[in-house]
Order: sequence, then C-alpha cells, then structure tokens
Amino acid sequence: MKRKLMVFTLVFAMLASLSPAVAADEMSATPKVEEILSEHHGTTVETQDFGPMTNAIEMGEEVIVHDLARNQRIDELFYLRGQLEAKFEENIEEILRIDQELQQLGVETLTNAEVMSKMDNTALPMVELPTSPSTNWTSRRVMVTYAGQHYDLQIIEAVPTSTSSWLWKTNAVVSHTAEGFMAGALNVFDARLRSAVSSVPIVGGVVTAYDAFAEIAEMHNIAYSETTIVESATGVAIIDMKTHMKFIYVKGYGSGDNMQLLSYVGNSVYYLITSTTSQPFMINGELQPKHVTVPYEATEESDYYTDYSVPVKTYYQLRNYVAPAVTVDYSFETLDVYVLGKWEEMEVPYEMMHVAN
Repeated sequence: MKRKLMVFTLVFAMLASLSPAVAADEMSATPKVEEILSEHHGTTVETQDFGPMTNAIEMGEEVIVHDLARNQRIDELFYLRGQLEAKFEENIEEILRIDQELQQLGVETLTNAEVMSKMDNTALPMVELPTSPSTNWTSRRVMVTYAGQHYDLQIIEAVPTSTSSWLWKTNAVVSHTAEGFMAGALNVFDARLRSAVSSVPIVGGVVTAYDAFAEIAEMHNIAYSETTIVESATGVAIIDMKTHMKFIYVKGYGSGDNMQLLSYVGNSVYYLITSTTSQPFMINGELQPKHVTVPYEATEESDYYTDYSVPVKTYYQLRNYVAPAVTVDYSFETLDVYVLGKWEEMEVPYEMMHVAN
C-alpha cells in the first residue's frame, strides 16, 4: 500500500480559496520573540540559526528555531524511549520516568478523541485517523522564525505502549531456499529501509555463502572455495520492528489551528533482524547442517526528522505557491529484505494518517 503525502496542484487550488483577509492577518506586525516564548512556555531559551538550506527545498533565507534546548531535550527523550521500548516490560520504570520528564517539558498527552479533534481542526490536507490501541499520542509547540515572520509548529507524535500497538511488528519471517549456486556468487542476506525519497542500507556490504561458511569448512577440513557449488542452502530472517510517528503542522503566529497545514510526516524506525543461513556439510561421513546467525539492530530516522526548518519552508512554499508540488511525507514505508537471491517487501508499522478522498 502506498502512503505518499504529496501535495499537488489540487492543494494550491484549495489554498487559493482561503480568505484573503486571513492570509493578510498572518502577515501582520511581527511580535517580539520573547513575548511569544513567554506565552508558550513561560521562559526564553537559546535559539539556533540553521542558515540557508542546501537541499531541494532551499529558499535562500535563514531559519531560526527558538527554545532550542528544550526541544532538543524532548527529541533526545523520545529517542531514548524508543531504545528502551525494545524490552518494554523490563524497562517500564525508566519509560515512565521519561514520560514524566516529557510532561514537565510541556509535552501534552492526548486521547484519541483529542487527536481526532486536533486533526479535524486544520486547513489542509484533510486527514483520516484510526483509533489504534496501545498507542500514546502527544503534542508540543515549537516557535520558528523564517523570512522575517514567526511560525508556530504543532508536533504530534505517536509511540507504542505495548507490542499490540499498530506501531509494532513482531516475529515477521522472510525465508528462501537456493540450490545449485557458486558459494562466492550469491549474497546470503541484505536489507534496506525505503521511503518515497530515500533508501537506507542496513547491511554494510555483500556477504556471500563463502564468506559465511568458509571458517566452518576450514574447521572441519572441508575443501570450500568461492567456486564450490552449493547444492542447497536455506536462509531465514526474523524481523521485529517498531515505529515512532511524527506529524508537524505549521501556521503563522497568531492564527487559529484551523489555518494549520500538515507540512511534514516522518518516522523513527527501530529494527532487530536476525538472519540465519543454513547449509549442509559432509562431516565424518554424515551430512550435517551448519548455521550462521547474524543480528542486525539499529534505529533509523527519516530525512529531516529533527530538522524543524524543513516543515516551515514546506509551509512557506504551500502558502505562497512557489512550487507545483511539495513533498510532505518523508517517512519510511517499507523494509526490503533479501534472502539468498529473493527480495521481499515488508510494510513498516505505521499510523494510517493520510489524505482523505
């Protein structure tokens, strides 16, 4: 299933119908940053100047993120929570401590009904949102200045609270048997995370059957080379995955939430893939299967996951019609797994939030 949130000409046509008076209101006199931050969080914290961007959406203006230390700490806590969730029951006390600190930093916990209410109260795109079980929704605000104007980012995030969540996938299996191949000519395992705009490799190089079994063959004094014909080998990959989802809405400072635009969708994907390859060898006159198991474990974040200059520039493009199409969804959509010559596409766990028909 494709889950692309590409905003095309239809969006611009709908945006053009917005009241000119509202658009003008967004461009009214710019308030002082200190006043805005005091209103949001009761304090002023350091800011960060990202400078001009050097990617496809470069607009040639500086982007400043205010209250930077607070938001960096929040991002760190969400990342740490993701690491601990891999063994949820064992780490429940630390996870609850992180949730408490997030609350102290101004992160608001939302019910499903509140999430639905927030999403309904936005301009574009119209979205549909499921009420998935075992998912914790949160909201926070980030203040950004771009092109001389202040913008308010609402960051809504979804994290799993148990393995029953739609954001968690456990014990998925990809397997394949290959026959009659040269040991040095066939890769035993590969994998990559893929989004609509990028691909992230998981395995750092080619591992052939020869690479995997040469040491075992030498241990048993078995002649084994890259040109050895392997009669049969079986590979099995067991996959656990879980996802944190992030939806960023942007509006001009002082505007109501009904003027927000969905300007970024991304995710942070944790995976543990256990790859096992089995090949029989003749040892002491008996055919004995030998196994090589390699775990691959990491967390990958989609492009611009903690770069809050991107949603602001996307919003600016949408509001000012400076591009015929703008990418909103950077989230990883699939985990592609390769086992002994066979690729299989597996959907990344995802909160199904998409443009409604």
